[in-house]
Amino acid sequence: MSKFIPTVAILGNESEIPNDLPEFEIVGKISTQFFFDQSVQAYVCEIFFNGNRIEDMKSPPFDYILCTNRQICDANKLCFHLLGLPIGMLATTNFFREFVSNVGFICEDNTQSIIELMNRINGRILDLDSYFIRADLFDLRTQIDQNISIDTVAQDFEPIFRNVYDEIFSNFDEIKFRHYDLILLTADRSLEELIEILNWAIEFSDEILVYIHCDSPDFEISIDRAEISWIKAIRGKFLRIKSKIARTNRIYVSTHKNFFIPKLPKGYQLIHAGKKIFNDDLGFQGDDTGDNVSELNVQINELSAIYWVWKNAPHVDYIGFASYRRFFAIPGDGEISIGNDGEHVATVDELIDLLQDCDMIVGIPTMNVISFEPDFQAQYDIGRQIFRKHFENQQPDYIETLNRVEAGNRLITNTIFFTRWSLFNEYCKFLYSFLIPAAREYATNDRTMSYKGEQAFSVFCEHNNLRLKFLPILKNKLREATAENFSFRDFERVKLIVF
Repeated sequence: MSKFIPTVAILGNESEIPNDLPEFEIVGKISTQFFFDQSVQAYVCEIFFNGNRIEDMKSPPFDYILCTNRQICDANKLCFHLLGLPIGMLATTNFFREFVSNVGFICEDNTQSIIELMNRINGRILDLDSYFIRADLFDLRTQIDQNISIDTVAQDFEPIFRNVYDEIFSNFDEIKFRHYDLILLTADRSLEELIEILNWAIEFSDEILVYIHCDSPDFEISIDRAEISWIKAIRGKFLRIKSKIARTNRIYVSTHKNFFIPKLPKGYQLIHAGKKIFNDDLGFQGDDTGDNVSELNVQINELSAIYWVWKNAPHVDYIGFASYRRFFAIPGDGEISIGNDGEHVATVDELIDLLQDCDMIVGIPTMNVISFEPDFQAQYDIGRQIFRKHFENQQPDYIETLNRVEAGNRLITNTIFFTRWSLFNEYCKFLYSFLIPAAREYATNDRTMSYKGEQAFSVFCEHNNLRLKFLPILKNKLREATAENFSFRDFERVKLIVF
């Protein structure tokens, strides 16, 4: 996919073409002819390219018909309309000067095809290459459903485009882990660049639409768990990649003791954290098989179970974590009432619905006691130094965010979350790159690494600008529960943030 150099057929006087237009290639001349057709008793129009009727050509060998002045362009729109030809191929010299050098190939017909697809999807759109900014489509909001949100990445833009886009990010890193219903790719890219960005996009979007110009080399593409189709377009085609419908989900509930839990909603599954250390067989999956760090459970707590799921459990579309004494609560009656405030344990389906307009569901932040209580700081000082050493070595780009979180007064604690597997995978690659070597060096059972792991969760969310949705967490007050004394009525809210 080399640099786009438009081919044009000239309509008008070639000597009138200004010298300041972006590069293009002239491939011929256009002429039009109106005449009275006796058979239909009406005036008709014919268009010729280098003396041949365009109607007889399978595909015109040019991108645009370059009209040498505005009057010629306006006068021939009716003719194009009568013949059913794309009016968007008519281009004035001003159009070339303003758009072609900034956008590449653009025509109204293709733009309308994109807008029609956006309206059918009716969700969150990422216009990664700022197509609508560069095409000066000021009235985009009048053409799309009011529920559609559109983001883009652009460093220089006019303030007016804040009315077109919901969010304008300054660089790709600000959006790379966000999920979208559609990602639109329109810029010229090499095949290697396109494959690289598609591998990212398919993980974080339900659908991708790529414009491929007719001058681009032919290629074949195959992506697992995706349906691929080609759609006709003016002077090219659209590559449409659609993720297969997400159907799988799981919420893992970690425990290290035989704490009585009655039947939970469908999709919840118990996992024995630290089974390599706590040898009791609790009768369900432990974190000590396959690729595991079960022996580090006393240092990193439930994070040993999360590591096992990341490395060994079947990939699902939606993934969540809770603990044997803590669950997300949603207001209202449900399958399992919880606490005393008319709330219930969140079902998987409810969490999936809530996730549709955010990236991750987490608990309401609590006080960051690690930063503000002197006893904590003194107790964990050596472990904190070891943690920071490995963090700086593995994730240097996150250092400034770590500093802000450590100095802040709030923290997303309890390691309870619900998200898509693609984002979960990125979080785990980040977390365990430094946490495992730090925990192995600091082999002390004072939970330092567990606390720092909780801080790292907040660091990941903040650094990647994730859209979070907060739910209350309810915790059972009993550390030891049996069938006789257990009751969901004994759950209480984890304390909210204190300023």
